[in-house]
Amino acid sequence: MGRFFEPQTIDETAIEAVIASGRTPVVQYSHPAYPDAVLGAVDRACRRFGEALEVRFFAHRGQPFEGRILGKIPNVANLSLDTLTSIADVQVVGELRQLRRLRFGVYQLDSPDILRALGVERLTRLSLAENRKRNFDLAPLADAKALTHLFVQGHSKNIEAVTSLTRLEDLSLSGFPARRDLAFANRIAALRRLFLILGSRESLEELDHPGLEDLRVVWVKTLAALGPLGRFPRLRRFALEDQLHLSSIDVAGAPLERLRISNCKSLSRIDGLETLDRLRAIMVDRTAIDLDALADRPWPSSLRAIVLWGGSRARNRAIRERLDARGYRETLAGSEA
Repeated sequence: MGRFFEPQTIDETAIEAVIASGRTPVVQYSHPAYPDAVLGAVDRACRRFGEALEVRFFAHRGQPFEGRILGKIPNVANLSLDTLTSIADVQVVGELRQLRRLRFGVYQLDSPDILRALGVERLTRLSLAENRKRNFDLAPLADAKALTHLFVQGHSKNIEAVTSLTRLEDLSLSGFPARRDLAFANRIAALRRLFLILGSRESLEELDHPGLEDLRVVWVKTLAALGPLGRFPRLRRFALEDQLHLSSIDVAGAPLERLRISNCKSLSRIDGLETLDRLRAIMVDRTAIDLDALADRPWPSSLRAIVLWGGSRARNRAIRERLDARGYRETLAGSEA
C-alpha cells in the first residue's frame, strides 16, 4: 500500500520503496493527531522527496482544519486539503514556498476570492473541488503560468482566465454548468487532454481544438451530439462512458489509437470505423451495437486488443473465444500502452 494512515513516525525507507514501485506515497491524517515531532519528521521527508510525496489532511470529523499547522511543514511540495468542512488560517497555504501540487476541497468555505490566497502562481498542478456555493472566482488562475494540470469541480466564474496559460496541457471539468460554453477550451494552446464528467449539456460540437490528443466524456446528462471526431486531427484516445442519449457517433478521420465505449445503452452505431488505420485497442460494452458484427469485421493490422461485452455470459464467452482465435488480446502490454 502507498498510503500511510495517521503515522506517528515517518518511515522514509518505506516511502522510498513506494516511489521506486512507480506509485505516489501519501502520508495522511483525518483528524488532529499530529504533534510537532511528527510534523517535523513529515517536513524532513518532504524536503527529501519533494513532489513525489503527497501529504494529505482530510475529513477531520467536521472540525475546522487549522491551516497554521502547515507552517510546521514548509517544505511540502505536494499537498491535499480535501473533503474538509471548514478551514482556519487558509492564507498559510499561500506561504508555502515549495508547494507545487495542491488539491483543495473545503465544502463550507464561502470565499469567492480564495484563489488569491493559495499561491497559484507557483503551482504546476491544481485540483479545486466544489464548495457549497460553487462560487470561486477563477480569474487569479491567469497568474498560474506554471500550471500544467487543472481539475475544477463546479466552479466556472471567469474560467476563460486559463486560456492565457501556455503550459496547461491537461484540463478536467466536473459538473461544468450547461449555461457555460466550452469553446474557451479551444483557446488553450497547449491543451492535449480534456476530461468532462457530470454536468449537463446537449452537445459538445463547440469543442474544436486542433491539438487535442485525449478526450474522455463521462456521465454528462442529456448529451445527444458529439459532432464528428474527425475535427480533432491529433486525437489518439477517446473514451465515452455512461451516456444514455447518444444513438450514434462518427469517428471517421480521427487518428484514434484507443477507443473505449462503456454503458451507452442507446448507442447503436459507430460510423467511420473503417478509417481507423492506427487503432491499437478498442473496448465496447453495454451498448446497443451488434457485437457479433464487431467481432467478425476486418480490423486494421495495427489492432492488438479488443474487448466486446454486454450480452449473456455465454454470448460474451463465445465472442471472447472468437477474438482469441483471431489473435486479439484483452489488454495491451505495458510497453504498448
